[in-house]
Amino acid sequence: ACQVFPLWLGLIPEAHAAKAVDVLVRDLAANQYRITTGNLCTRYLFDVLTEYGQIDCAWELITREEYPSLGYMIQNEATTIWERFELKKNPGMNSHNHPMYGAVDYWFYAYLCGIRPNAPGWKEFTVKPYFPSKLLSAHAQVETPLGPITVKWLKQYGKTQLYVSVPFGATARVDFNGKIQTVPCGFHHFCC
Repeated sequence: ACQVFPLWLGLIPEAHAAKAVDVLVRDLAANQYRITTGNLCTRYLFDVLTEYGQIDCAWELITREEYPSLGYMIQNEATTIWERFELKKNPGMNSHNHPMYGAVDYWFYAYLCGIRPNAPGWKEFTVKPYFPSKLLSAHAQVETPLGPITVKWLKQYGKTQLYVSVPFGATARVDFNGKIQTVPCGFHHFCC
């Protein structure tokens, strides 16, 4: 958390940010990719790793199945996020349906599929997906006042395909393969 929160807030000067990220990544590796940020900074951990070019490190944390992790909860038949990482039954566990570690779901939409609003009502939004090397595809849909925004990407035959559905009345700024394009409503396909 000592590295994550200042990076997320932009308090660390750019000249020193890479070193702070390096310290963070080395700490995660030394701790076998256990989440050590606590409930307040975990939500920002994945954003920071992704923004600073560590998407595979973020994916390693998300998919880890050993305690403590979100995957550990799934391995123990959780269908919701627990208040604590430990497998405890009442009265040791206060809640088996708790929102604080669930804040990581934002990362799935905003980074993995890259859907982020740029204007009120989603009239303008960005699609800037990130592609972990161990993940072959992702799909997300966000309901907006203008209709659903759908993003799907997949790696196939040495190429990455990106599909974006923009609702009527909206425009999307698609950042894909180093190119930025603004597209109107409709269904769009990109390939690299």
